[in-house]
Amino acid sequence: EDIKHIPWEPKEKEVKVSSDKEYKVLSSKGDKEYQVQMNASGSLECECPGYGFRRRCRHIDQVTSSL
Repeated sequence: EDIKHIPWEPKEKEVKVSSDKEYKVLSSKGDKEYQVQMNASGSLECECPGYGFRRRCRHIDQVTSSL
């Protein structure tokens, strides 16, 4: 049986974020503000506790969806 070639497709659309830009996003309760910015490798990172555990958070999703 031949192996079928499946072309690679990115999971997410590419978002152009300026490396010197910082985004402030409110917490879900609205009592805190978290900073989202691009790190040295070009990925977005957040200072919220959720990002510290999962390396993903809704604050990053909110920034990418707003661009």
